[in-house]
Amino acid sequence: MLQMPKLTAGFKKIREAHSAATGGKATVPWSTFCRNCVTALGLDGSSASLKELLDMGEEVGPDVPVTHGDTIIMFTVLYLLDGSAKRRTIAAAEVRSCLELMEKSFMFFDSSADGCIERKELALALKSGTRVFGRKASKSLADRLFDEVGGWGTLCKGAPGIAVDGAPNGADEIDL
Repeated sequence: MLQMPKLTAGFKKIREAHSAATGGKATVPWSTFCRNCVTALGLDGSSASLKELLDMGEEVGPDVPVTHGDTIIMFTVLYLLDGSAKRRTIAAAEVRSCLELMEKSFMFFDSSADGCIERKELALALKSGTRVFGRKASKSLADRLFDEVGGWGTLCKGAPGIAVDGAPNGADEIDL
């Protein structure tokens, strides 16, 4: 079984932070989340990255519910904003380490460096990665992963979720 302790520790810390910001509820209104987020999420309240993120909330509305998934996205956005501006808004080392690992993993699969992972890139990365472990990858592993995210297409960095652009069945196939 594959274990990833850095990811586990980081996501555990995010779950704890979300629970603290929401008072243990599954969701909380955006306005309440904003009031609680600096102390509960362990963020630098004077950070320009945090201000930029919270200012986006003007378009959201005070009663829009914030979920655990939204919290993960917010941490990811802060991490990416911080990286480009050399800031450190996220205090928890476990969370920064987790998000760094996610970014490096994405960059491994995105061989064209265009910010999207196409099915062909995923298949090639899986093929090259499994050779390291003395195994041969089959095309079916990449196919199964894309089926899990809802179809054929592209996974894009920076999308609000996993974006999957549909393509006709059998299009752009690669033989491994």
